[in-house]
Amino acid sequence: MKRQSKVLSWIGLSSGLLLIVYVSTLFSNRVESLSSVLYTGDQVADYLQALAWFFSICLFLVLMPAHPKLRTNLIILWLLRGFISLVVMLFYESHYETLDAFVYFRDGMARTGSWDGFRFGAGTENIKSLIGIVNDSLPIAHSYHSLKVLWSFFGLMGAYFMFLGLKRLSPSVKPWHLLVFGSIPSLAFWSSILGKDPVQFFAIGLFIYGALSWITDSKGAFFALVGIFLASSIRSWTGPIFLLPLIFAYLIKPVSKEHPLKRLIKPIVCLGLVVGAYLASSFVLESFKVSALDEIVEHTDKMSRSWSKGGSAQAIPHFNSASDLLIFAPLGGFTALFRPLPGEINNAFGLVAGLENIVILALFIWSLWAFIRFGSIRDPIFIWLISTIVIWAGIYGFVSSQNLGSAFRYRLQILPFLVMLFIYSKWKSNEHKIQEDSLHS
Repeated sequence: MKRQSKVLSWIGLSSGLLLIVYVSTLFSNRVESLSSVLYTGDQVADYLQALAWFFSICLFLVLMPAHPKLRTNLIILWLLRGFISLVVMLFYESHYETLDAFVYFRDGMARTGSWDGFRFGAGTENIKSLIGIVNDSLPIAHSYHSLKVLWSFFGLMGAYFMFLGLKRLSPSVKPWHLLVFGSIPSLAFWSSILGKDPVQFFAIGLFIYGALSWITDSKGAFFALVGIFLASSIRSWTGPIFLLPLIFAYLIKPVSKEHPLKRLIKPIVCLGLVVGAYLASSFVLESFKVSALDEIVEHTDKMSRSWSKGGSAQAIPHFNSASDLLIFAPLGGFTALFRPLPGEINNAFGLVAGLENIVILALFIWSLWAFIRFGSIRDPIFIWLISTIVIWAGIYGFVSSQNLGSAFRYRLQILPFLVMLFIYSKWKSNEHKIQEDSLHS
């Protein structure tokens, strides 16, 4: 049976690779016309080099030391990402002449490939420097499509670390959960572009793995710190958003009587994290040049309006006081998490986004209902997930509400937490039902 399953897996992999080759060959004849908005070099050679990188990474995944089912699902996800990066993206890129990815590529190619240009929190410049370093360190040869494939691999590894974190969260997590999670349209697409999002998604996946390891058995803090540092290097406000809920969840977690020293270690560790969160918050405020409450309100009003561009732009009221911010926060948070809804953006992109958001909204409501029903709202994991989602939505609501397209892209940062909330609530619900059945039997 195992031999038959292995044969079928190899047949499926070979078929997928042949399909990618066939479709990519067809599209290689159209690369010049589809990529003409990007640059004037040899686009076909660029594209074929990207195919070579894609198959090299596929070979790495085939040889990767992992559970056979998990490895198979990683390969399937990579085939999906290959189709997105090398086929779907061509149409997306040909439709827009001013994509951020083009700017990252052009400016990154002009960099010297040195780490000297890195500055904490300067996400745009850091990504450009990283592109220059990758181009100089690997056989990329100024290939836009090859860089896009490598950035998509960042996204895949982010999903992989997210899955490893889920396994710490619930023993019922199976390899097919990775396949379902990694196939979410917005996740697969936005973590495959050349830009900040795939790298930050990788960092968030690393943070989630470390955070869940730390909460469950006080291990993995190193991964959490590395993940939060990388994510904050791209978007500095990520640090306070993700650290504060983690500190609170760890504080309310019961300490095992078998390890009395942890009663002393816990406050010391949490104090260090609080100091880190405070320093990160101070850095964010300083980078935006705000200190007083009035300045925060004024800056928020200006910043939110700067995103009101494009076909999915929305009009919102001005913010003149702190009370205006508080009143708008729930609506803005809902937009950041669950919009656009069906019918709000009338194109193929809007249709996919609307359908996905309806599903996520329904799962979110069910998750809250399950935790309230089974009396688990004091669970440290639940508190960590909910507080992270609420804080993130409260902040991003003031940006996402002005542009529903941006809202859909930014939600990639918090999507893992929404998925974890559902999986954890489902596991707790099943656990509660088993306990009830055992009592009645």
